[in-house]
Amino acid sequence: MMKRILTWSLILIPFLFLIVMVAKYRVDVPAWDQWALVPLLEKSFDGTLTLNDLWAQHNEHRLVFPKLAMIFLARLSRWNISYELALSILLATGIFCALAFCLEKTFSSLLESELRWPFVSLSLMVFSLNQVENWLWGWNVQIFLNTLSGIGVIILMTRKRLRWRNILAAAILGIIAAYSYASGLLFFVIGALVIILSVSVPKKRRFLYALFWSSISTVVIYSYLYHYRTPPQHPSLSLTLNSLLQYLKYVLTYLGAALFSSDVNPLMAFLAGAAGGLLFVLVLTMILATKTIRAGGDLLPYLALSLYALLTALLTGIGRAGFGTVQAMSPRYVAFSSLFWISLVVLMIILLRIDEPGGRQLARPARILLGCILGLIVTLSAMSSFHSRLLFKERCQFLDPARRELFSLKNEELLERIYPHLREIDRREMEQAVDVLRKKRLSVFRSDSP
Repeated sequence: MMKRILTWSLILIPFLFLIVMVAKYRVDVPAWDQWALVPLLEKSFDGTLTLNDLWAQHNEHRLVFPKLAMIFLARLSRWNISYELALSILLATGIFCALAFCLEKTFSSLLESELRWPFVSLSLMVFSLNQVENWLWGWNVQIFLNTLSGIGVIILMTRKRLRWRNILAAAILGIIAAYSYASGLLFFVIGALVIILSVSVPKKRRFLYALFWSSISTVVIYSYLYHYRTPPQHPSLSLTLNSLLQYLKYVLTYLGAALFSSDVNPLMAFLAGAAGGLLFVLVLTMILATKTIRAGGDLLPYLALSLYALLTALLTGIGRAGFGTVQAMSPRYVAFSSLFWISLVVLMIILLRIDEPGGRQLARPARILLGCILGLIVTLSAMSSFHSRLLFKERCQFLDPARRELFSLKNEELLERIYPHLREIDRREMEQAVDVLRKKRLSVFRSDSP
Protein backbone atom coordinates (compact mmCIF):
# COMPACT_ATOMS: atom_id res chain seq x y z
CA MET A 1 0.00 0.00 0.00
CA MET A 2 2.77 2.44 0.95
CA LYS A 3 4.62 1.63 -2.27
CA ARG A 4 1.55 2.49 -4.34
CA ILE A 5 1.03 5.77 -2.46
CA LEU A 6 4.69 6.71 -3.00
CA THR A 7 4.49 5.91 -6.70
CA TRP A 8 1.35 7.98 -7.22
CA SER A 9 2.88 10.83 -5.24
CA LEU A 10 5.89 10.82 -7.56
CA ILE A 11 3.57 10.74 -10.58
CA LEU A 12 1.63 13.77 -9.30
CA ILE A 13 4.64 15.91 -8.34
CA PRO A 14 5.48 17.14 -11.90
CA PHE A 15 1.82 17.98 -12.53
CA LEU A 16 1.37 19.87 -9.25
CA PHE A 17 4.71 21.65 -9.64
CA LEU A 18 3.62 22.78 -13.11
CA ILE A 19 0.35 24.22 -11.80
CA VAL A 20 2.19 26.14 -9.06
CA MET A 21 4.69 27.59 -11.56
CA VAL A 22 2.03 28.63 -14.07
CA ALA A 23 -0.11 30.21 -11.34
CA LYS A 24 2.90 32.14 -10.01
CA TYR A 25 4.51 33.35 -13.23
CA ARG A 26 1.69 33.75 -15.76
CA VAL A 27 1.36 37.23 -17.28
CA ASP A 28 -2.10 38.19 -18.48
CA VAL A 29 -1.18 39.91 -21.75
CA PRO A 30 -1.35 38.97 -25.46
CA ALA A 31 2.14 38.25 -26.83
CA TRP A 32 3.38 38.11 -30.41
CA ASP A 33 1.17 35.81 -32.51
CA GLN A 34 -1.72 36.25 -30.07
CA TRP A 35 -2.31 39.72 -31.49
CA ALA A 36 -3.56 38.00 -34.65
CA LEU A 37 -6.61 37.00 -32.58
CA VAL A 38 -7.70 40.62 -32.05
CA PRO A 39 -9.35 41.10 -35.50
CA LEU A 40 -11.15 37.77 -35.05
CA LEU A 41 -12.40 38.78 -31.62
CA GLU A 42 -13.63 42.09 -32.98
CA LYS A 43 -15.50 40.28 -35.76
CA SER A 44 -16.97 37.79 -33.28
CA PHE A 45 -18.38 40.65 -31.19
CA ASP A 46 -19.68 42.40 -34.32
CA GLY A 47 -21.23 39.20 -35.70
CA THR A 48 -19.13 39.24 -38.89
CA LEU A 49 -16.80 36.29 -38.19
CA THR A 50 -16.72 33.85 -41.14
CA LEU A 51 -15.38 30.35 -41.78
CA ASN A 52 -12.75 31.89 -44.05
CA ASP A 53 -11.43 33.88 -41.07
CA LEU A 54 -10.93 30.65 -39.17
CA TRP A 55 -9.49 28.76 -42.15
CA ALA A 56 -7.06 31.55 -43.13
CA GLN A 57 -3.40 30.61 -42.98
CA HIS A 58 -1.17 31.68 -40.07
CA ASN A 59 2.48 31.00 -40.94
CA GLU A 60 2.37 27.35 -42.13
CA HIS A 61 -0.74 26.52 -40.11
CA ARG A 62 -4.50 26.63 -40.48
CA LEU A 63 -5.59 26.99 -36.87
CA VAL A 64 -9.33 26.40 -37.23
CA PHE A 65 -9.91 24.56 -33.96
CA PRO A 66 -7.43 26.50 -31.78
CA LYS A 67 -8.96 29.76 -33.04
CA LEU A 68 -12.43 28.54 -32.11
CA ALA A 69 -11.23 27.52 -28.66
CA MET A 70 -9.39 30.79 -28.03
CA ILE A 71 -12.28 32.94 -29.27
CA PHE A 72 -14.69 31.03 -27.02
CA LEU A 73 -12.42 31.42 -23.97
CA ALA A 74 -11.79 35.10 -24.75
CA ARG A 75 -15.52 35.79 -24.98
CA LEU A 76 -16.09 33.83 -21.77
CA SER A 77 -13.36 35.58 -19.75
CA ARG A 78 -13.01 38.96 -21.49
CA TRP A 79 -9.73 37.50 -22.75
CA ASN A 80 -8.07 36.41 -19.56
CA ILE A 81 -4.98 34.53 -20.79
CA SER A 82 -5.16 32.28 -17.72
CA TYR A 83 -8.10 30.48 -19.29
CA GLU A 84 -5.97 29.49 -22.29
CA LEU A 85 -3.17 28.31 -20.00
CA ALA A 86 -5.66 26.23 -18.02
CA LEU A 87 -6.90 24.65 -21.26
CA SER A 88 -3.31 23.77 -22.22
CA ILE A 89 -2.80 22.03 -18.88
CA LEU A 90 -6.12 20.22 -19.28
CA LEU A 91 -5.13 18.99 -22.76
CA ALA A 92 -1.71 17.93 -21.45
CA THR A 93 -3.48 15.95 -18.75
CA GLY A 94 -5.45 14.27 -21.51
CA ILE A 95 -2.16 13.46 -23.27
CA PHE A 96 -0.80 11.90 -20.08
CA CYS A 97 -3.94 9.82 -19.54
CA ALA A 98 -4.01 8.64 -23.17
CA LEU A 99 -0.35 7.59 -23.07
CA ALA A 100 -0.79 5.99 -19.63
CA PHE A 101 -3.69 3.97 -21.05
CA CYS A 102 -1.45 2.87 -23.91
CA LEU A 103 1.41 1.90 -21.57
CA GLU A 104 -0.93 0.02 -19.24
CA LYS A 105 -2.20 -2.14 -22.11
CA THR A 106 1.32 -2.78 -23.39
CA PHE A 107 2.77 -3.85 -20.05
CA SER A 108 -0.18 -6.11 -19.19
CA SER A 109 -0.15 -7.69 -22.65
CA LEU A 110 3.57 -8.16 -23.25
CA LEU A 111 5.03 -8.37 -19.76
CA GLU A 112 1.99 -9.68 -17.90
CA SER A 113 2.69 -7.27 -15.06
CA GLU A 114 1.38 -3.99 -13.73
CA LEU A 115 4.38 -1.68 -13.78
CA ARG A 116 3.82 1.69 -12.13
CA TRP A 117 7.24 3.34 -11.99
CA PRO A 118 7.38 4.03 -15.78
CA PHE A 119 4.43 6.39 -15.28
CA VAL A 120 6.71 8.59 -13.17
CA SER A 121 8.99 9.15 -16.17
CA LEU A 122 5.91 9.64 -18.37
CA SER A 123 4.68 12.37 -16.01
CA LEU A 124 8.12 14.01 -15.99
CA MET A 125 8.18 14.23 -19.79
CA VAL A 126 4.57 15.23 -20.42
CA PHE A 127 4.50 17.92 -17.71
CA SER A 128 8.13 19.00 -18.12
CA LEU A 129 8.75 22.66 -17.31
CA ASN A 130 11.19 22.93 -20.21
CA GLN A 131 8.10 23.50 -22.36
CA VAL A 132 8.00 26.94 -20.75
CA GLU A 133 6.65 28.59 -23.93
CA ASN A 134 3.78 26.14 -24.12
CA TRP A 135 2.83 26.57 -20.47
CA LEU A 136 2.96 30.38 -20.34
CA TRP A 137 1.85 31.30 -23.87
CA GLY A 138 -1.87 30.76 -24.43
CA TRP A 139 -1.40 30.75 -28.19
CA ASN A 140 0.28 27.34 -27.97
CA VAL A 141 -2.93 25.61 -27.00
CA GLN A 142 -2.72 24.56 -30.66
CA ILE A 143 0.24 22.29 -29.93
CA PHE A 144 -1.51 20.37 -27.16
CA LEU A 145 -4.71 20.08 -29.18
CA ASN A 146 -2.72 18.71 -32.10
CA THR A 147 -0.78 16.24 -29.95
CA LEU A 148 -3.77 14.92 -28.02
CA SER A 149 -5.82 14.45 -31.20
CA GLY A 150 -2.90 12.72 -32.91
CA ILE A 151 -2.32 10.35 -30.01
CA GLY A 152 -6.01 9.53 -30.20
CA VAL A 153 -5.57 8.67 -33.88
CA ILE A 154 -2.72 6.31 -33.07
CA ILE A 155 -4.49 4.61 -30.15
CA LEU A 156 -7.66 4.04 -32.18
CA MET A 157 -5.83 2.70 -35.23
CA THR A 158 -3.43 0.40 -33.38
CA ARG A 159 -6.11 -1.57 -31.58
CA LYS A 160 -5.88 -5.30 -32.12
CA ARG A 161 -9.40 -5.35 -33.55
CA LEU A 162 -9.45 -2.48 -35.99
CA ARG A 163 -13.04 -1.69 -36.93
CA TRP A 164 -14.91 0.92 -38.95
CA ARG A 165 -15.84 2.94 -35.87
CA ASN A 166 -12.15 3.20 -34.98
CA ILE A 167 -11.31 4.39 -38.48
CA LEU A 168 -14.12 6.98 -38.51
CA ALA A 169 -13.23 8.34 -35.06
CA ALA A 170 -9.54 8.44 -36.02
CA ALA A 171 -10.39 10.38 -39.20
CA ILE A 172 -12.26 13.00 -37.15
CA LEU A 173 -9.37 13.34 -34.72
CA GLY A 174 -6.93 13.51 -37.64
CA ILE A 175 -8.86 16.46 -39.08
CA ILE A 176 -8.74 18.21 -35.70
CA ALA A 177 -4.99 17.55 -35.46
CA ALA A 178 -4.33 18.83 -39.01
CA TYR A 179 -6.39 21.97 -38.52
CA SER A 180 -4.71 22.66 -35.20
CA TYR A 181 -1.08 22.53 -36.34
CA ALA A 182 0.48 21.86 -39.75
CA SER A 183 2.29 18.69 -38.68
CA GLY A 184 -1.11 17.14 -37.96
CA LEU A 185 -1.24 16.24 -41.66
CA LEU A 186 1.41 13.65 -40.87
CA PHE A 187 -1.12 11.58 -38.93
CA PHE A 188 -2.81 10.73 -42.21
CA VAL A 189 0.49 9.37 -43.52
CA ILE A 190 1.11 7.50 -40.28
CA GLY A 191 -2.45 6.17 -40.30
CA ALA A 192 -1.92 4.70 -43.76
CA LEU A 193 1.28 2.96 -42.59
CA VAL A 194 -0.51 1.61 -39.51
CA ILE A 195 -3.24 0.08 -41.69
CA ILE A 196 -0.61 -1.57 -43.89
CA LEU A 197 1.23 -2.98 -40.85
CA SER A 198 -1.93 -4.17 -39.06
CA VAL A 199 -1.30 -7.87 -39.66
CA SER A 200 -4.27 -8.91 -37.49
CA VAL A 201 -6.72 -7.32 -39.97
CA PRO A 202 -7.85 -9.52 -42.90
CA LYS A 203 -6.43 -8.41 -46.26
CA LYS A 204 -9.82 -7.58 -47.81
CA ARG A 205 -10.86 -5.41 -44.87
CA ARG A 206 -7.42 -3.85 -44.75
CA PHE A 207 -7.81 -2.84 -48.40
CA LEU A 208 -11.18 -1.20 -47.68
CA TYR A 209 -9.76 0.63 -44.69
CA ALA A 210 -6.80 1.82 -46.75
CA LEU A 211 -9.08 2.98 -49.57
CA PHE A 212 -11.29 4.96 -47.18
CA TRP A 213 -8.31 6.42 -45.31
CA SER A 214 -6.53 7.48 -48.49
CA SER A 215 -9.73 9.18 -49.73
CA ILE A 216 -10.12 11.16 -46.49
CA SER A 217 -6.41 11.98 -46.50
CA THR A 218 -6.56 13.30 -50.06
CA VAL A 219 -9.51 15.59 -49.27
CA VAL A 220 -7.93 16.96 -46.07
CA ILE A 221 -4.47 17.52 -47.55
CA TYR A 222 -5.88 19.13 -50.71
CA SER A 223 -8.14 21.45 -48.70
CA TYR A 224 -5.20 22.37 -46.48
CA LEU A 225 -2.92 23.20 -49.39
CA TYR A 226 -5.60 25.06 -51.37
CA HIS A 227 -4.29 28.62 -51.81
CA TYR A 228 -1.42 27.80 -49.47
CA ARG A 229 1.43 30.33 -49.45
CA THR A 230 4.93 29.84 -48.09
CA PRO A 231 5.56 32.34 -45.26
CA PRO A 232 7.87 35.02 -46.74
CA GLN A 233 9.92 35.47 -43.55
CA HIS A 234 11.09 31.85 -43.48
CA PRO A 235 14.38 30.64 -45.04
CA SER A 236 14.01 29.33 -48.57
CA LEU A 237 13.80 25.60 -49.25
CA SER A 238 16.92 25.82 -51.41
CA LEU A 239 18.92 26.83 -48.36
CA THR A 240 17.98 23.55 -46.69
CA LEU A 241 18.70 21.48 -49.78
CA ASN A 242 22.10 23.11 -50.23
CA SER A 243 23.14 22.39 -46.66
CA LEU A 244 21.97 18.89 -45.79
CA LEU A 245 24.51 18.64 -42.95
CA GLN A 246 23.02 21.73 -41.30
CA TYR A 247 19.55 20.27 -41.85
CA LEU A 248 20.52 16.95 -40.21
CA LYS A 249 22.07 18.81 -37.29
CA TYR A 250 18.85 20.79 -36.84
CA VAL A 251 16.70 17.64 -36.86
CA LEU A 252 18.84 15.80 -34.30
CA THR A 253 19.02 18.88 -32.07
CA TYR A 254 15.23 19.16 -32.30
CA LEU A 255 14.86 15.56 -31.06
CA GLY A 256 17.45 15.89 -28.30
CA ALA A 257 16.05 19.18 -26.98
CA ALA A 258 13.39 17.32 -25.00
CA LEU A 259 16.07 16.38 -22.44
CA PHE A 260 17.56 19.86 -22.00
CA SER A 261 16.33 23.33 -21.12
CA SER A 262 16.36 25.83 -23.96
CA ASP A 263 19.31 27.81 -22.54
CA VAL A 264 21.69 24.84 -22.82
CA ASN A 265 24.31 24.65 -25.58
CA PRO A 266 22.53 23.11 -28.63
CA LEU A 267 25.50 20.77 -29.07
CA MET A 268 24.32 18.79 -26.03
CA ALA A 269 20.89 18.31 -27.59
CA PHE A 270 22.45 17.36 -30.93
CA LEU A 271 24.57 14.64 -29.29
CA ALA A 272 21.55 13.38 -27.34
CA GLY A 273 19.43 13.29 -30.49
CA ALA A 274 22.09 11.36 -32.42
CA ALA A 275 22.65 8.90 -29.57
CA GLY A 276 18.90 8.50 -29.03
CA GLY A 277 18.33 7.71 -32.70
CA LEU A 278 21.04 5.04 -32.73
CA LEU A 279 19.80 3.58 -29.45
CA PHE A 280 16.24 3.43 -30.76
CA VAL A 281 17.31 1.40 -33.80
CA LEU A 282 19.46 -0.90 -31.66
CA VAL A 283 16.78 -1.56 -29.04
CA LEU A 284 14.08 -2.16 -31.66
CA THR A 285 16.35 -4.56 -33.54
CA MET A 286 17.10 -6.51 -30.36
CA ILE A 287 13.40 -6.75 -29.46
CA LEU A 288 12.47 -8.02 -32.93
CA ALA A 289 15.39 -10.47 -32.82
CA THR A 290 13.70 -12.31 -29.94
CA LYS A 291 10.90 -13.19 -32.39
CA THR A 292 8.38 -12.99 -29.55
CA ILE A 293 7.09 -9.54 -30.50
CA ARG A 294 6.14 -8.22 -33.92
CA ALA A 295 6.51 -4.63 -35.07
CA GLY A 296 2.94 -4.75 -36.40
CA GLY A 297 1.55 -5.79 -33.03
CA ASP A 298 2.09 -4.38 -29.56
CA LEU A 299 4.98 -2.17 -30.64
CA LEU A 300 2.94 -0.36 -33.28
CA PRO A 301 1.72 2.55 -31.06
CA TYR A 302 5.29 3.44 -30.06
CA LEU A 303 6.64 3.12 -33.57
CA ALA A 304 3.87 5.48 -34.71
CA LEU A 305 4.53 7.98 -31.89
CA SER A 306 8.27 8.04 -32.52
CA LEU A 307 7.68 8.32 -36.26
CA TYR A 308 5.47 11.35 -35.67
CA ALA A 309 8.20 12.99 -33.59
CA LEU A 310 10.80 12.25 -36.27
CA LEU A 311 8.63 13.39 -39.20
CA THR A 312 7.70 16.57 -37.31
CA ALA A 313 11.40 17.28 -36.79
CA LEU A 314 12.09 16.67 -40.49
CA LEU A 315 9.14 18.82 -41.57
CA THR A 316 10.03 21.65 -39.20
CA GLY A 317 13.64 21.52 -40.34
CA ILE A 318 12.63 22.15 -43.95
CA GLY A 319 11.25 25.55 -43.03
CA ARG A 320 13.42 26.44 -40.02
CA ALA A 321 16.88 24.86 -40.41
CA GLY A 322 18.13 28.14 -41.85
CA PHE A 323 17.50 29.77 -38.47
CA GLY A 324 20.15 27.54 -36.86
CA THR A 325 20.18 24.96 -34.09
CA VAL A 326 19.34 27.51 -31.39
CA GLN A 327 15.88 27.75 -32.95
CA ALA A 328 15.63 23.93 -32.81
CA MET A 329 15.84 24.25 -29.01
CA SER A 330 12.57 26.22 -28.90
CA PRO A 331 10.56 25.02 -25.87
CA ARG A 332 7.37 24.75 -27.96
CA TYR A 333 8.81 21.74 -29.84
CA VAL A 334 9.33 19.65 -26.70
CA ALA A 335 5.69 18.51 -26.81
CA PHE A 336 6.55 16.70 -30.05
CA SER A 337 10.11 15.52 -29.45
CA SER A 338 9.21 14.11 -26.02
CA LEU A 339 7.05 11.50 -27.81
CA PHE A 340 10.25 10.04 -29.25
CA TRP A 341 11.84 9.66 -25.81
CA ILE A 342 8.65 8.29 -24.25
CA SER A 343 8.55 5.63 -26.97
CA LEU A 344 12.25 4.85 -26.50
CA VAL A 345 11.82 4.44 -22.74
CA VAL A 346 8.92 2.01 -23.30
CA LEU A 347 10.94 -0.04 -25.79
CA MET A 348 13.89 -0.19 -23.36
CA ILE A 349 11.63 -1.41 -20.56
CA ILE A 350 10.20 -4.08 -22.84
CA LEU A 351 13.69 -5.23 -23.81
CA LEU A 352 14.77 -5.41 -20.17
CA ARG A 353 11.72 -7.40 -19.11
CA ILE A 354 11.04 -9.89 -21.92
CA ASP A 355 12.59 -13.35 -22.08
CA GLU A 356 13.80 -14.97 -25.27
CA PRO A 357 12.55 -18.45 -26.26
CA GLY A 358 14.27 -21.10 -24.16
CA GLY A 359 14.35 -18.94 -21.04
CA ARG A 360 17.32 -16.79 -22.09
CA GLN A 361 17.52 -13.18 -21.03
CA LEU A 362 19.61 -10.22 -22.10
CA ALA A 363 23.20 -10.63 -20.86
CA ARG A 364 23.77 -9.08 -17.42
CA PRO A 365 26.31 -6.43 -18.58
CA ALA A 366 23.93 -5.36 -21.34
CA ARG A 367 21.04 -5.18 -18.85
CA ILE A 368 23.11 -3.02 -16.49
CA LEU A 369 24.17 -0.71 -19.31
CA LEU A 370 20.63 -0.41 -20.61
CA GLY A 371 19.35 0.29 -17.10
CA CYS A 372 21.96 3.03 -16.63
CA ILE A 373 20.98 4.66 -19.94
CA LEU A 374 17.33 4.49 -18.94
CA GLY A 375 18.18 6.14 -15.63
CA LEU A 376 20.18 8.83 -17.44
CA ILE A 377 17.24 9.70 -19.72
CA VAL A 378 14.89 10.05 -16.74
CA THR A 379 17.50 12.05 -14.78
CA LEU A 380 18.12 14.47 -17.66
CA SER A 381 14.39 14.96 -18.07
CA ALA A 382 13.97 15.73 -14.36
CA MET A 383 16.99 18.06 -14.24
CA SER A 384 15.96 20.04 -17.31
CA SER A 385 12.46 20.46 -15.93
CA PHE A 386 13.71 21.65 -12.55
CA HIS A 387 16.21 24.06 -14.13
CA SER A 388 13.52 25.52 -16.40
CA ARG A 389 11.74 26.99 -13.37
CA LEU A 390 14.25 29.85 -13.75
CA LEU A 391 13.01 30.46 -17.30
CA PHE A 392 9.47 30.84 -15.95
CA LYS A 393 10.66 33.69 -13.74
CA GLU A 394 12.64 35.28 -16.58
CA ARG A 395 9.65 35.24 -18.92
CA CYS A 396 7.45 36.82 -16.26
CA GLN A 397 9.99 39.59 -15.61
CA PHE A 398 10.33 40.15 -19.36
CA LEU A 399 6.60 40.45 -20.13
CA ASP A 400 5.20 42.19 -17.06
CA PRO A 401 6.67 45.67 -17.79
CA ALA A 402 5.40 45.41 -21.38
CA ARG A 403 1.93 44.61 -20.08
CA ARG A 404 1.86 47.80 -18.04
CA GLU A 405 3.16 49.77 -21.03
CA LEU A 406 -0.02 48.97 -23.01
CA PHE A 407 -1.80 51.69 -21.04
CA SER A 408 0.56 54.45 -22.23
CA LEU A 409 2.00 53.06 -25.53
CA LYS A 410 5.12 55.20 -25.23
CA ASN A 411 8.10 52.89 -24.73
CA GLU A 412 8.62 51.00 -28.02
CA GLU A 413 11.40 48.86 -26.56
CA LEU A 414 8.98 47.44 -24.00
CA LEU A 415 6.12 47.10 -26.47
CA GLU A 416 8.29 45.08 -28.84
CA ARG A 417 8.51 42.42 -26.15
CA ILE A 418 4.88 41.53 -26.80
CA TYR A 419 4.17 42.91 -30.28
CA PRO A 420 6.13 41.51 -33.26
CA HIS A 421 8.42 43.75 -35.32
CA LEU A 422 6.87 46.99 -34.08
CA ARG A 423 9.57 49.14 -35.65
CA GLU A 424 9.23 47.42 -39.03
CA ILE A 425 5.48 47.93 -39.50
CA ASP A 426 2.96 50.72 -39.22
CA ARG A 427 2.68 51.63 -35.53
CA ARG A 428 -0.96 52.45 -36.11
CA GLU A 429 -1.63 48.73 -36.54
CA MET A 430 -0.79 48.12 -32.90
CA GLU A 431 -2.62 51.21 -31.72
CA GLN A 432 -5.75 50.03 -33.55
CA ALA A 433 -5.47 46.58 -31.93
CA VAL A 434 -5.07 48.12 -28.48
CA ASP A 435 -8.03 50.40 -29.20
CA VAL A 436 -10.17 47.34 -29.93
CA LEU A 437 -9.17 45.81 -26.60
CA ARG A 438 -9.96 49.07 -24.81
CA LYS A 439 -13.37 49.52 -26.45
CA LYS A 440 -14.39 45.90 -25.90
CA ARG A 441 -12.88 45.90 -22.39
CA LEU A 442 -10.72 42.87 -23.12
CA SER A 443 -7.43 41.62 -21.68
CA VAL A 444 -5.65 44.29 -19.60
CA PHE A 445 -8.58 46.68 -20.07
CA ARG A 446 -11.31 44.47 -18.59
CA SER A 447 -12.76 45.58 -15.26
CA ASP A 448 -11.35 42.71 -13.17
CA SER A 449 -7.82 42.91 -14.64
CA PRO A 450 -5.20 43.50 -11.90
